[in-house]
Amino acid sequence: MPKLGTNCFNAASALAVATAGAALTLSAQAPPAEAKGVFSVERPAGTAAFDATKSFDEAIQSLGRGGGTIRIQTPGTYLISSTLVFDGSLAVRIDCDAGASRAANDHQTIDLIYTGKSGSLIRALSSKAFEIAHCNLAYSDPDYDGDLIVLDAAPGKPDTSHAYLHDNRIGGLSTTKAKASSLVHLNHSNQIVLERNFFISATTGILGPSESILNSNLVSIRNNWFNGPFGDVAIRGGGSTWTIAENVFEPKSKEVCGAFNTTAAGLLVLSFRGNWIGDGHLGTCIAASGGPIQGGEITGNEIEGGAVGIDLGKSDGISITGNRFEILRTAIEAASATNLNIIANNFASISPANRVHGATH
Repeated sequence: MPKLGTNCFNAASALAVATAGAALTLSAQAPPAEAKGVFSVERPAGTAAFDATKSFDEAIQSLGRGGGTIRIQTPGTYLISSTLVFDGSLAVRIDCDAGASRAANDHQTIDLIYTGKSGSLIRALSSKAFEIAHCNLAYSDPDYDGDLIVLDAAPGKPDTSHAYLHDNRIGGLSTTKAKASSLVHLNHSNQIVLERNFFISATTGILGPSESILNSNLVSIRNNWFNGPFGDVAIRGGGSTWTIAENVFEPKSKEVCGAFNTTAAGLLVLSFRGNWIGDGHLGTCIAASGGPIQGGEITGNEIEGGAVGIDLGKSDGISITGNRFEILRTAIEAASATNLNIIANNFASISPANRVHGATH
């Protein structure tokens, strides 16, 4: 497996924020309604973990119509007992300024830990330019079964757009049972970027819409580490024009490959390139069993350790080039797929009869 980095991702310091004594504080002066402000949520001195829900809610209410930043600078554990709601927000940033490491550890420099059994840690329906950076975004209840971060659209409202989640640890603590429905939920979500995050412990890491291929467009998932366990798959995509690039996919469960599959909606155009998938010997690594992929590329990936490397289902118009397949019973299953370009792949020691089923190459 690749060596897991231990360096922290640290945000550059920006505006100084006043804090006072042992009390949870917000910066003293709220900005005008049209201005962007920086609000601080701080841990009381001498406390290890505490319920910071009220302080976050106050910070959310203090944001003006022009957005702003909620900054957490003091290291420690911030417990959240009810959903932090950013519905309809514009240009809001949550920044755990002290940083978070991309690792499996339960506790990072700054932890935002949701304690509920259902619901969400963060909900940002119909938001625009919503950003979360450098945080450990976790849940603690062993039986938690909700969607941890929801970037959907509110009924009758515009789609969520231009969300940016980066340099975070996102997932359950080691004491949980990986029952979370998803870690990031996308439906009516456009131009979403998820990069340099560490995903751990859920049914599905990133979950797209099942209803329509029109419901999530231009989703970019890059340079992340999908550690598992995942009861379903690391990513289940649906919508249009998804790019999944340069990620690490560990087995979804012990020795079981499961990096990607589609929802019932399927996908219009998938670019799946430059990813590392390995350390398993069971399961299907890349699949389209939920709905078809209509156009796209699977290029330049290391696909190693599963029963099947790629199962295209009823997909159409896919180019599979420049990949390396190894330690697989079947490299490519394409019996029901059409209009394929399978060329210039390396199949290592996989026998010619088990390289491609159902298509020429």
